[in-house]
Amino acid sequence: MCLLNPRVDLVFKKLFGNEEHTDLLISLVNSIVSAEDQIVRIEIKNPYNEKSFSRDKLSVLDIKAQDEKGRW
Repeated sequence: MCLLNPRVDLVFKKLFGNEEHTDLLISLVNSIVSAEDQIVRIEIKNPYNEKSFSRDKLSVLDIKAQDEKGRW
């Protein structure tokens, strides 16, 4: 039996960064955030935030989530 460590970035992304496993990701996020910030729905989005201006930096997020109040 091959055991994969979920603390390895590639394994973590395969487990939690997949539309088929959004229930796992919601559970993980909700175990970390406060009661008023609980997530009810999550969409896996493009993690790249493109630059708006030439001097901006490109940022890459692991998760983009929206709470029930519409906040990202």
